[in-house]
Amino acid sequence: FPSHDNYPSYTSGINTLAQNAEQRYRDRIKLIEGSNRMRLEQSDRDFQTAQKRLDDQLPVLQERSEQTQDLIMKELESAKGQANRSKESIVDQSGETLRNQAQSKREVDARRNQIFAGNNTVDSYGAGGYQLEQTNADTDFLREQNKTLRERDRQLASIDDQVVTLEITAQQAINEEVDKFNDVIRQIQNAKYDNELNRRKDIENVYIDLQKALMDISDQYETNRSRLDEMKF
Repeated sequence: FPSHDNYPSYTSGINTLAQNAEQRYRDRIKLIEGSNRMRLEQSDRDFQTAQKRLDDQLPVLQERSEQTQDLIMKELESAKGQANRSKESIVDQSGETLRNQAQSKREVDARRNQIFAGNNTVDSYGAGGYQLEQTNADTDFLREQNKTLRERDRQLASIDDQVVTLEITAQQAINEEVDKFNDVIRQIQNAKYDNELNRRKDIENVYIDLQKALMDISDQYETNRSRLDEMKF
């Protein structure tokens, strides 16, 4: 122990050491608190950036999905337009065929009338007579006309079936596109939720590290202060 004469100076030195130790203690606390605050701020910036990056994807993906759906509908409308033109062409062609058949029938009837009129047998009903040939010709004409009409209706019905198939396919493609977009939304929402969980974990870790560091510093400070207090005696 110091002599009685040196005791005031010794005590003053101890007090100075204690003050310096307390100041270092407070400085270290501020340093650690500042460091942890910077960690939290950086974590928050990273979180906000990640969330914004996810949010920014939505309008882009939505626009792309809508463009795809619009393209599908345009392709469908184009196919339906082509189908309508094909149907019009079929109707025109069948109409032309019906008119040609009718014209051919009129020409054949005219020649028959001339032949039988020249033979003065237009009222004959016998074998090879006028009425029999006229009836046979009418029957053949109606058969050809009905065949043309059935073929026209078959082709028109086939085109209608193709259009229905295209409509179903287009709707399925649109539904798939909507499902894909909704799935992306769910993925983004899940990612944002995971970001939130990670941010909470970061905050918890920062708090835990801070408390541990403060406790360590506090323990060191208390130990040093106890030693300095003991040195006063």
